[in-house]
Amino acid sequence: MLALTAEDINLTEKSIRVNKTYSRSKGKDLITTPKTKKSKRIVPIPDFLFQEVKDYMDKQYMLDPKSRLFPFTKSFLAHEMKRGSNASGVKKIRIHDVRHSHASLLINEGYDALVIANRLGHEKVSTTLNTYSHMFPHKQKELVDNLQNLGEKAIPTPPSPDDIFSLDIFEDTMDDTATANFPPTLIGPVPKEKAPGKVIQMPIRNIV
Repeated sequence: MLALTAEDINLTEKSIRVNKTYSRSKGKDLITTPKTKKSKRIVPIPDFLFQEVKDYMDKQYMLDPKSRLFPFTKSFLAHEMKRGSNASGVKKIRIHDVRHSHASLLINEGYDALVIANRLGHEKVSTTLNTYSHMFPHKQKELVDNLQNLGEKAIPTPPSPDDIFSLDIFEDTMDDTATANFPPTLIGPVPKEKAPGKVIQMPIRNIV
């Protein structure tokens, strides 16, 4: 943050470009490149943060696009963090802990490790998982609940007994359908068929 310049703030896209770091050695300011390739990134920011940065920039007199936007030191920020903690009664944290708080918030909001790793500039997703692994277990319950909801939608609900026709109703329906396909004159007892030719009476034998 201390290495940011005015030209790193994209007022159109509402994003911040991170491509350098700031440090101070022997009374001199040092601007260096980030330690990893992934550290160079474009970070989108929400409207409320964008507006705060823009208001700050508008109040600067003759702002140089290539000059540091926040001309402070780390020790100054640490002092201000301590002053703010004392005034609010909140336990004092390090400046770097604000980064951890942001990552924890994103995890709690349900964002996956890959999205968080890209936002933080981690070279590998495993770095994010190793650093914040203690934050993910409480999401397991939510994961299981989501799987349960998906399973309930995928498996059809069996019909209730009231929705199933009984055998008697089915047979009555079939009878009505069968008789409806014949003329009224043919409806009635069906005559038995007679075998052609003479009927030979079989002899009756007595079984002893």
